[in-house]
Amino acid sequence: MYALCPCAAMEKGDVMSPCKVFTRARSGFLVAAFAFAALLLFLAPKQAFAAIDEVEDNNSFETATPISMNQNVYGTFAESLSDDDYFKINLPQAGTVKLTIVNDKRADDGTLSWYRYNNYFEFEDWSYLSFDTTKPATYSVQMNKGWNYLRLYMGSSDKFHPYHFKLTYVVPGTTIKKVTPAKKAFTVKWTKKSGTAKYQIRYSTKKSMSKAKTVNVSKAAKSKKIKGLKSGKKYYVQMRVVKKIGGQTYYSSWSSKKSVRVK
Repeated sequence: MYALCPCAAMEKGDVMSPCKVFTRARSGFLVAAFAFAALLLFLAPKQAFAAIDEVEDNNSFETATPISMNQNVYGTFAESLSDDDYFKINLPQAGTVKLTIVNDKRADDGTLSWYRYNNYFEFEDWSYLSFDTTKPATYSVQMNKGWNYLRLYMGSSDKFHPYHFKLTYVVPGTTIKKVTPAKKAFTVKWTKKSGTAKYQIRYSTKKSMSKAKTVNVSKAAKSKKIKGLKSGKKYYVQMRVVKKIGGQTYYSSWSSKKSVRVK
Protein backbone atom coordinates (compact mmCIF):
# COMPACT_ATOMS: atom_id res chain seq x y z
CA MET A 1 0.00 0.00 0.00
CA TYR A 2 2.85 2.36 0.88
CA ALA A 3 5.31 1.16 -1.80
CA LEU A 4 4.07 3.76 -4.26
CA CYS A 5 4.31 6.56 -1.69
CA PRO A 6 7.60 8.50 -1.21
CA CYS A 7 6.90 8.54 2.50
CA ALA A 8 7.26 4.76 2.61
CA ALA A 9 11.05 5.13 2.66
CA MET A 10 11.00 6.73 6.12
CA GLU A 11 12.73 4.68 8.79
CA LYS A 12 11.05 3.01 11.74
CA GLY A 13 10.84 5.42 14.65
CA ASP A 14 10.58 8.47 12.38
CA VAL A 15 7.67 10.84 12.74
CA MET A 16 4.59 9.37 11.08
CA SER A 17 4.58 10.10 7.36
CA PRO A 18 2.07 12.59 5.93
CA CYS A 19 0.51 9.81 3.87
CA LYS A 20 -0.17 7.67 6.91
CA VAL A 21 -1.56 10.67 8.78
CA PHE A 22 -3.92 11.35 5.87
CA THR A 23 -4.94 7.66 5.63
CA ARG A 24 -5.75 7.43 9.33
CA ALA A 25 -7.60 10.75 9.29
CA ARG A 26 -9.65 9.62 6.32
CA SER A 27 -10.45 6.31 8.04
CA GLY A 28 -11.53 8.17 11.17
CA PHE A 29 -13.76 10.43 9.11
CA LEU A 30 -15.43 7.46 7.38
CA VAL A 31 -16.07 5.72 10.70
CA ALA A 32 -17.66 8.89 12.10
CA ALA A 33 -19.77 9.33 8.97
CA PHE A 34 -21.10 5.77 9.13
CA ALA A 35 -21.82 6.15 12.85
CA PHE A 36 -23.77 9.36 12.21
CA ALA A 37 -25.77 7.70 9.42
CA ALA A 38 -26.63 4.78 11.71
CA LEU A 39 -27.76 7.23 14.39
CA LEU A 40 -30.10 8.96 11.95
CA LEU A 41 -31.66 5.62 10.99
CA PHE A 42 -32.10 4.76 14.65
CA LEU A 43 -33.76 8.10 15.42
CA ALA A 44 -36.08 7.99 12.38
CA PRO A 45 -39.72 7.14 13.21
CA LYS A 46 -40.24 3.41 12.73
CA GLN A 47 -43.75 3.93 11.36
CA ALA A 48 -42.82 6.66 8.90
CA PHE A 49 -43.68 6.09 5.24
CA ALA A 50 -41.86 7.76 2.38
CA ALA A 51 -43.79 10.50 0.60
CA ILE A 52 -45.30 9.60 -2.74
CA ASP A 53 -46.26 11.53 -5.87
CA GLU A 54 -49.39 10.80 -7.85
CA VAL A 55 -48.82 8.70 -10.95
CA GLU A 56 -50.41 10.18 -14.09
CA ASP A 57 -52.74 9.38 -15.71
CA ASN A 58 -54.66 8.64 -12.53
CA ASN A 59 -57.93 10.09 -13.80
CA SER A 60 -60.19 7.07 -13.21
CA PHE A 61 -60.92 4.34 -10.66
CA GLU A 62 -59.02 1.84 -12.78
CA THR A 63 -55.85 3.98 -12.87
CA ALA A 64 -56.01 5.26 -9.27
CA THR A 65 -52.63 5.77 -7.56
CA PRO A 66 -52.25 3.32 -4.58
CA ILE A 67 -51.35 5.03 -1.28
CA SER A 68 -50.77 4.06 2.37
CA MET A 69 -51.76 5.39 5.76
CA ASN A 70 -49.47 8.04 7.32
CA GLN A 71 -48.02 8.88 3.94
CA ASN A 72 -47.70 12.39 2.51
CA VAL A 73 -49.18 12.22 -0.98
CA TYR A 74 -48.28 15.00 -3.43
CA GLY A 75 -50.22 15.86 -6.56
CA THR A 76 -50.70 18.59 -9.16
CA PHE A 77 -53.76 19.52 -11.15
CA ALA A 78 -52.25 19.82 -14.60
CA GLU A 79 -55.29 21.20 -16.44
CA SER A 80 -57.91 23.66 -15.26
CA LEU A 81 -61.41 22.27 -14.62
CA SER A 82 -60.58 18.92 -16.22
CA ASP A 83 -57.87 17.07 -14.27
CA ASP A 84 -59.41 14.67 -11.72
CA ASP A 85 -56.89 12.78 -9.57
CA TYR A 86 -57.88 9.36 -8.20
CA PHE A 87 -56.23 7.50 -5.30
CA LYS A 88 -56.96 4.17 -3.63
CA ILE A 89 -56.12 2.73 -0.21
CA ASN A 90 -56.67 -0.78 1.16
CA LEU A 91 -57.59 -0.61 4.85
CA PRO A 92 -57.16 -3.57 7.24
CA GLN A 93 -60.24 -2.49 9.21
CA ALA A 94 -63.07 0.03 9.07
CA GLY A 95 -62.87 3.12 11.21
CA THR A 96 -62.72 6.87 11.51
CA VAL A 97 -59.91 8.33 9.42
CA LYS A 98 -58.48 11.84 9.59
CA LEU A 99 -57.98 13.34 6.14
CA THR A 100 -55.64 16.34 6.10
CA ILE A 101 -55.41 18.27 2.82
CA VAL A 102 -53.13 21.23 2.10
CA ASN A 103 -53.52 23.61 -0.82
CA ASP A 104 -49.87 24.36 -1.70
CA LYS A 105 -50.51 27.44 -3.84
CA ARG A 106 -52.68 30.32 -2.70
CA ALA A 107 -55.11 31.74 -5.26
CA ASP A 108 -57.78 34.45 -5.09
CA ASP A 109 -60.48 32.08 -6.30
CA GLY A 110 -61.08 28.38 -6.78
CA THR A 111 -61.63 25.29 -4.65
CA LEU A 112 -60.21 21.81 -4.15
CA SER A 113 -62.96 19.23 -3.72
CA TRP A 114 -62.55 15.67 -2.49
CA TYR A 115 -64.95 12.76 -2.96
CA ARG A 116 -64.82 9.33 -1.30
CA TYR A 117 -66.08 6.12 -2.90
CA ASN A 118 -66.35 2.55 -1.64
CA ASN A 119 -65.04 -0.66 -3.17
CA TYR A 120 -67.96 -0.66 -5.64
CA PHE A 121 -67.12 2.86 -6.84
CA GLU A 122 -70.23 4.18 -5.08
CA PHE A 123 -70.12 7.75 -3.82
CA GLU A 124 -70.24 8.07 -0.01
CA ASP A 125 -68.84 11.41 1.15
CA TRP A 126 -67.37 14.73 -0.01
CA SER A 127 -66.25 18.23 1.01
CA TYR A 128 -64.03 21.03 -0.29
CA LEU A 129 -61.55 23.74 0.71
CA SER A 130 -60.84 27.15 -0.74
CA PHE A 131 -57.68 28.13 -2.60
CA ASP A 132 -57.48 31.43 -0.69
CA THR A 133 -55.47 29.79 2.10
CA THR A 134 -52.57 27.35 2.44
CA LYS A 135 -53.50 26.29 5.97
CA PRO A 136 -54.18 22.55 6.40
CA ALA A 137 -57.84 21.51 6.31
CA THR A 138 -58.83 18.46 8.36
CA TYR A 139 -61.84 16.19 7.87
CA SER A 140 -63.15 13.21 9.84
CA VAL A 141 -64.14 10.46 7.40
CA GLN A 142 -65.71 7.04 7.99
CA MET A 143 -63.89 4.52 5.80
CA ASN A 144 -64.63 0.86 5.08
CA LYS A 145 -62.46 -2.21 5.43
CA GLY A 146 -60.85 -3.01 2.09
CA TRP A 147 -60.48 -0.64 -0.84
CA ASN A 148 -61.51 2.99 -0.52
CA TYR A 149 -61.16 5.56 -3.30
CA LEU A 150 -60.50 9.31 -3.18
CA ARG A 151 -61.14 11.62 -6.11
CA LEU A 152 -59.69 15.13 -5.97
CA TYR A 153 -61.03 17.81 -8.27
CA MET A 154 -60.00 21.43 -8.86
CA GLY A 155 -62.71 24.04 -9.39
CA SER A 156 -60.52 26.81 -10.79
CA SER A 157 -59.13 28.29 -13.98
CA ASP A 158 -55.60 27.86 -12.57
CA LYS A 159 -53.13 25.41 -14.14
CA PHE A 160 -50.43 23.23 -12.56
CA HIS A 161 -51.88 23.72 -9.10
CA PRO A 162 -50.06 21.69 -6.36
CA TYR A 163 -51.54 20.06 -3.25
CA HIS A 164 -50.76 17.29 -0.79
CA PHE A 165 -52.71 15.21 1.72
CA LYS A 166 -52.39 12.45 4.32
CA LEU A 167 -54.69 9.83 5.88
CA THR A 168 -54.38 8.42 9.39
CA TYR A 169 -56.62 6.41 11.70
CA VAL A 170 -58.35 8.26 14.55
CA VAL A 171 -57.98 6.37 17.85
CA PRO A 172 -60.67 7.05 20.51
CA GLY A 173 -59.07 8.18 23.74
CA THR A 174 -59.71 7.22 27.35
CA THR A 175 -60.83 9.18 30.40
CA ILE A 176 -59.10 9.34 33.78
CA LYS A 177 -61.68 8.37 36.40
CA LYS A 178 -59.69 9.22 39.49
CA VAL A 179 -56.20 10.13 40.74
CA THR A 180 -55.64 9.19 44.38
CA PRO A 181 -52.70 10.67 46.34
CA ALA A 182 -50.38 8.54 48.48
CA LYS A 183 -47.03 9.02 50.23
CA LYS A 184 -44.66 10.21 47.48
CA ALA A 185 -46.98 8.55 44.95
CA PHE A 186 -50.40 8.58 43.32
CA THR A 187 -52.68 5.98 41.74
CA VAL A 188 -54.48 6.50 38.43
CA LYS A 189 -57.71 4.75 37.41
CA TRP A 190 -59.18 5.05 33.92
CA THR A 191 -61.89 3.86 31.53
CA LYS A 192 -60.75 0.80 29.62
CA LYS A 193 -60.96 0.75 25.81
CA SER A 194 -61.36 -2.36 23.65
CA GLY A 195 -58.72 -3.17 21.04
CA THR A 196 -56.03 -1.30 22.93
CA ALA A 197 -52.40 -2.41 22.62
CA LYS A 198 -51.37 -0.48 25.74
CA TYR A 199 -51.91 2.80 27.59
CA GLN A 200 -49.54 5.64 28.31
CA ILE A 201 -49.59 7.88 31.38
CA ARG A 202 -47.66 11.13 31.48
CA TYR A 203 -47.22 13.39 34.48
CA SER A 204 -45.52 16.68 35.23
CA THR A 205 -45.30 19.33 37.94
CA LYS A 206 -46.06 21.91 35.23
CA LYS A 207 -49.58 22.53 33.93
CA SER A 208 -48.16 22.90 30.40
CA MET A 209 -46.93 19.28 30.72
CA SER A 210 -43.40 20.35 29.79
CA LYS A 211 -40.69 17.92 30.90
CA ALA A 212 -43.39 15.31 31.50
CA LYS A 213 -42.42 11.73 32.24
CA THR A 214 -44.24 8.96 30.33
CA VAL A 215 -45.05 5.48 31.64
CA ASN A 216 -46.30 2.55 29.55
CA VAL A 217 -49.11 0.43 31.02
CA SER A 218 -50.37 -2.96 29.81
CA LYS A 219 -53.77 -3.20 28.13
CA ALA A 220 -55.02 -5.50 30.93
CA ALA A 221 -54.38 -2.98 33.70
CA LYS A 222 -57.19 -0.98 35.31
CA SER A 223 -55.02 1.23 37.49
CA LYS A 224 -51.39 2.23 37.94
CA LYS A 225 -49.44 3.52 40.93
CA ILE A 226 -46.73 6.06 40.13
CA LYS A 227 -44.01 6.09 42.80
CA GLY A 228 -40.85 8.00 43.67
CA LEU A 229 -42.44 11.46 43.58
CA LYS A 230 -41.68 14.57 45.62
CA SER A 231 -43.69 14.90 48.81
CA GLY A 232 -46.12 17.83 48.88
CA LYS A 233 -45.76 18.52 45.15
CA LYS A 234 -48.72 19.03 42.82
CA TYR A 235 -48.71 16.86 39.70
CA TYR A 236 -50.73 17.04 36.49
CA VAL A 237 -51.68 13.72 34.88
CA GLN A 238 -52.87 12.67 31.40
CA MET A 239 -53.45 9.38 29.58
CA ARG A 240 -53.76 8.16 26.00
CA VAL A 241 -54.52 4.95 24.14
CA VAL A 242 -51.98 3.16 21.94
CA LYS A 243 -53.41 0.94 19.23
CA LYS A 244 -51.97 -1.36 16.54
CA ILE A 245 -53.74 -1.45 13.18
CA GLY A 246 -52.29 -3.31 10.21
CA GLY A 247 -48.84 -3.44 11.81
CA GLN A 248 -48.72 0.32 12.42
CA THR A 249 -48.92 2.13 15.76
CA TYR A 250 -51.51 4.85 16.35
CA TYR A 251 -52.06 7.13 19.34
CA SER A 252 -55.17 8.81 20.65
CA SER A 253 -55.13 12.40 21.84
CA TRP A 254 -54.06 12.94 25.44
CA SER A 255 -56.96 13.00 27.89
CA SER A 256 -58.02 16.02 29.89
CA LYS A 257 -55.60 16.80 32.71
CA LYS A 258 -56.21 15.75 36.29
CA SER A 259 -54.21 17.25 39.17
CA VAL A 260 -53.17 15.69 42.46
CA ARG A 261 -50.98 16.77 45.39
CA VAL A 262 -48.98 13.85 46.73
CA LYS A 263 -48.51 13.26 50.47
